[in-house]
Amino acid sequence: MIKKVKMGLVFLIAVALFSFGVIMSSCDSIVGPADSTTLAPVTTSTAAPTTTAGGTTTTTSGGTTTTAGGTTTTTTSTTTTMVLTKAFYPNADGNVWIYKCLTFDGGSTTESTAEVTFNGTQTVEGQTAQIQTCYDILPDGTLVTNEAFGSVLIIATNADVKEYGAPDNPIMEANVHLLFPSVVGDSWPYGWFTEGAHILITTEALAVESVTVPAGTFNCFRVGISAPHPPDQPYMAQINWYAKDVGLVKRLVCGIDPLTGAFLFSLTLELKSKNF
Repeated sequence: MIKKVKMGLVFLIAVALFSFGVIMSSCDSIVGPADSTTLAPVTTSTAAPTTTAGGTTTTTSGGTTTTAGGTTTTTTSTTTTMVLTKAFYPNADGNVWIYKCLTFDGGSTTESTAEVTFNGTQTVEGQTAQIQTCYDILPDGTLVTNEAFGSVLIIATNADVKEYGAPDNPIMEANVHLLFPSVVGDSWPYGWFTEGAHILITTEALAVESVTVPAGTFNCFRVGISAPHPPDQPYMAQINWYAKDVGLVKRLVCGIDPLTGAFLFSLTLELKSKNF
């Protein structure tokens, strides 16, 4: 079975790792070119160079060029910047994602399969929250609710995605998974860790990248979760990749040795398929 995996319950994973002295840190340097390729903003123009009566007009990006004896042609160009919006978190009831799970325990790597779905609602804080459930898929195809992080309450709006803990024990102060709209460089408070310390956990939109997983190649937002940590202590990094109209494409959770940079453990989720 998958070792304590819950796609929607990031904060509880962090709590478990904090309890073992593993602290979350900056995610920006964890993933390099070997994992994905950063995409530059796309520039488009409304017109190609044209020939006009009496002369030639050469179009320039964002400007106007007039030639002697000819006609003035105005062109415009725009730089398209990807914006993280609610479209990156499709949450219709019945949506199902299947993930390949690779778990590295410091010595060996095991592979398993998980299913995540939205399957029902519950009222929390006077609002209707969706129930997101994670299942282990056994070799015979049987679905077994993940024992550690079976279900979580999610409220997703055009403003943000908030998590309210487990249905049988909701939390009153939500953790903010995603904030809309966001662009690369934006960050927001995820929530507080208060077991033995009072530490603010922060989420940041780190990059726009092309990511290849078993389900295909997707243009994604890379979103990292981090918190301050002493430089001599092992720390945790979590990185999520979201694609428009797809949702979570990939997740990496890892514990890192601060002296060597080696992974002490890691969990990688990669999308295999979805039903919508």
